[in-house]
Formats: sequence, structure tokens, C-alpha cells
Amino acid sequence: MGRNVQTGSSKEQRGSEGDSKKNKARGGAWLQIVFFMLAGFVLGIILGGMLGDVIPDGTSAGIEMIYFGLALLAIVVMSVVHAAIHEAGHLVCGLLSGYGFVSYRVGSLMFLKKDGRICLRKYTLPGTGGQCLMDPPEPCSDETPFILYNLGGSLANLIAAGLFGLLCLVPGIAPWLLDMV
Repeated sequence: MGRNVQTGSSKEQRGSEGDSKKNKARGGAWLQIVFFMLAGFVLGIILGGMLGDVIPDGTSAGIEMIYFGLALLAIVVMSVVHAAIHEAGHLVCGLLSGYGFVSYRVGSLMFLKKDGRICLRKYTLPGTGGQCLMDPPEPCSDETPFILYNLGGSLANLIAAGLFGLLCLVPGIAPWLLDMV
């Protein structure tokens, strides 16, 4: 008759599983770092090429660095603006679908409905640029109307990009932008 003999305790086995999970997490972190480094490299080349078309020849290196810094600042500011527009799209489409407002957050600035009043709070959720939380309506049929609510952010970003594109076509607003196309 055979006997099952276990070598090592279950604690040791769980320890090795935990180590494996930690190693996978570290590998994922390194993958993220490499991805963002490559993305930064590519964006730097693209931004440098775009600025090369905009900055007049003979401009000093110091002025070129100021242009580059302003372009990076514009990217950061527009990322926050687009996060706000995206979350506002969820908010508007959620309200149109019958959802109730719970909270709206961009960065760490959060508007929260509490006791029927809107309060301003500071709240950070790592890995997110914003968040719009809505209370779903009571279903009057078998389905909750979630499609418009979910698409609201992307629709708002598309509308904003289209409006910005049209604005750039107005003579005198951004002539340098038309020269790059």
C-alpha cells in the first residue's frame, strides 16, 4: 500500500507561491517602466520633430528648450482637461440615462453628493486620472441603460477633438498647426 508523504509544510509551499506572485509583480512593474520609457522616447522624437517645424531657424538652444518645456506643459495641461471632459461626458450621458449623481473626480479634486448637497473633497485613486460615479436607475425592464453612460466619456473626447480641429481651421488661430499637416 502506498502512502502519500508530503515533503515540506504547507506554509513553505504558500511561501514559494507568494514569492512567485511577488516576482510576477516585479516583472510587471519592469514591463511598465520599459513601456513608458519607450513611449516617452517616441513622444520626444515626435514632439521634437513638430517643434523643429515651428521654431524659426537660428533660434538659440535655450529658447528651443523653453519651447520644448512649454510643449510638455501643454501636454500635461491638456491631459487634465481631457480627463475632465471625459468624466463630464460620463456624467452628462449618465444623467440622460436616468442615473443619479454620486461623485465626479479629476486628479485628486472630487465633488461628492452627500446628504443632498455637493461637497468638495480631496481623494486620490492611484492609476486613474478621473472618475465619475453614478447610481444606476431602478430597472423598468430587464436591462439597465448602461451603454450611453459607458460611451459618454469617449463621445465627449471625440466631440472636443472635433471642435478643437475645427477651431484650428479658423484663419489666424493656429497657423503653425496647419503648416505641419
